[in-house]
Amino acid sequence: MIKVFLPTEKEFETNGEIVIDAIRCAVKNAINGDFSLEMTCSVDYNDYVVCGNILCAPTPQGDQPFRIYDVEKNPHKITAKAKHITFDAENYLLDFANGSGTLYPTAFLEYINRRTILESPFILETDTTGYFEYVINGDTLHDCIKILCDKKNGYIVRDKWKIKVLGNISHDKGITIEYGKNMLDMSADYDFSNVVTTVFPIGNNNTTIYGGSGVENTISSVVQYDIPYAKYVRFDQDIDASKYANINEYIAAVRADLRVQGQNYVDKYCTPSVNYTLQGRPEKVSDLGDVILVRDRRINIEISTQVIAYEYDAIGLKYNSLEFGNFVDGLKDLFSRVGEVASNTTQDALRNYPKQIYPVGSYYTSSVNISPGQFFGGQWRVYSTTEDSKTWYRYA
Repeated sequence: MIKVFLPTEKEFETNGEIVIDAIRCAVKNAINGDFSLEMTCSVDYNDYVVCGNILCAPTPQGDQPFRIYDVEKNPHKITAKAKHITFDAENYLLDFANGSGTLYPTAFLEYINRRTILESPFILETDTTGYFEYVINGDTLHDCIKILCDKKNGYIVRDKWKIKVLGNISHDKGITIEYGKNMLDMSADYDFSNVVTTVFPIGNNNTTIYGGSGVENTISSVVQYDIPYAKYVRFDQDIDASKYANINEYIAAVRADLRVQGQNYVDKYCTPSVNYTLQGRPEKVSDLGDVILVRDRRINIEISTQVIAYEYDAIGLKYNSLEFGNFVDGLKDLFSRVGEVASNTTQDALRNYPKQIYPVGSYYTSSVNISPGQFFGGQWRVYSTTEDSKTWYRYA
């Protein structure tokens, strides 16, 4: 049911001025981005579908208000475009143009919300913590909310007049899709431009991890492809040589750190950035942030993705399409956690795939003195022991 309210409405508890029998009404929502509506109806509603009025329509998050900002009319139909009511915050100026300081997130939101020139109708909330530095330079209320979101790598959630900045919106409901087998109608966008499966790490004073005969200079990820993805990477190392008894101990520390940084690097970048678009709705999906585990036979990986955008049919009350993936441009490494298999440490990856075959030269670290060969087979040799009692093993 699509309801029309006057521009000054605050409650949205009634049927408004009129209920529209729309021809089409689609709601689009994307993480930290678009939350909009586009509706087509007959010219019978000409007096109600005007810029400034508010359309209240069903969404996966319940009925939500959208302010009309664009109307196109012809003799047969009217098409209206509207943004979620919280985007009104783009027009609320603060009573000062410039400012800076350090505040706790909740205090910051309270501060900016009471400093608008016109009284703010918005409720601002956050669950993020920790003091942060901010700089305001001719920013609107909406801009300031995005400052907090950027500083805390947060997620903006909109609900009527309420705007929340949350630290996490991930919801794991056990949803699994197998692309290439039972979901052939799903399209995928692969980006291998940043994939690295083998790294040659270089550290302080051009130190490498090479430590003698039989020790390789490279580190490889668990995930491998038919073609190599290798790269020289120089890592920053904050290791004070004066803390070590001699140069040999210092070099050993540098190499141990390089192994850790190198392994973390390939574990993070061994899978491509992938976005999937699915026409329809997988069972259990209800909101942005829902976790979808995708088994992708085309590139032989299993990736934990999140719903990052959708289009919803507000008349049929169903999803027209869902987008889920591990990357979105401009979201500040929002999906740097590619998944349990590919972007965590090698140890975590193998916990999920204990039968995965290690390539020769791989390393494994454990805080308990148990050879990984007992779990994964193969010949493993102790490579080194770090100061925090972790033992490094190398697959021979």
